[in-house]
Amino acid sequence: MGGEIMNEKGRISTFQMGMMMYLMVGGTSLLIAPSITGKYAGRDMWISPILGSFSGVLVVWITWKLYQFFPKESIVGSGEKILGRTLGKILTFPFLFFLLHNVDIITREYGEFVTGAFLHKTPLVVVMGSITLVCAFAVRGGIEVVARCTQIFLPLVILFSLTMIILAIPDVDPKNMFPLLENGWLPIIKSSVTPNIWFVDFVYLTFL
Repeated sequence: MGGEIMNEKGRISTFQMGMMMYLMVGGTSLLIAPSITGKYAGRDMWISPILGSFSGVLVVWITWKLYQFFPKESIVGSGEKILGRTLGKILTFPFLFFLLHNVDIITREYGEFVTGAFLHKTPLVVVMGSITLVCAFAVRGGIEVVARCTQIFLPLVILFSLTMIILAIPDVDPKNMFPLLENGWLPIIKSSVTPNIWFVDFVYLTFL
């Protein structure tokens, strides 16, 4: 896997990389995280992503430091350089397994969303297979293809999100946020674990 990454000849800008990470982390979290955080934190659920974001900042900082020391290595390669070949492979295996597992979850979330919202009579396996095939073509095209696709779709996602927010403004009542910390900090801390999971995904920056 590390060899394939090193053979990638495409080049993207920092801005393009930021857009890619925004869509990857934000796309699925918008569908899942609010319901889970709301279950624990209630009206204080808006605080949970703020606490959860600290892990994202830490991961980005660690990624940046790894890049400074090992500028041509992914997290797999840098792990081998730091811990040795055998121990590095052993300790990075869980990370690669998590990567595979995370991709599976995202694909399932996509399939459930599309079939539930639009293609009600389409088998789930067809929707999931279609997006997997599209992703395979994009990966084969290289990192530049993925980055350019992001440039096309991100403005549409932002426009769609802003439209929903604007349409919801008449129903917004700031009084629903009070009382703050009604049940203390513990429920908020528990609910912040869920956003943490998505913010940790910034570790994928090591492959870029």
